[in-house]
Amino acid sequence: MWTRSFLILHGVENRRPAAHWQHDLAYQLRLKGEHVFYPQLPDRTDPRWRPGWS
Repeated sequence: MWTRSFLILHGVENRRPAAHWQHDLAYQLRLKGEHVFYPQLPDRTDPRWRPGWS
């Protein structure tokens, strides 16, 4: 069971390349049993909320 949750959000236009430090952070946290959310945002070049997004 998880004791904490982490949300890692990339910046504008970040395509989350495999060598990026955020991937390593998510991996290391998961190894320690933490619950990690690391989503790819729907429109990384224009990150405004739009009707229909849930």
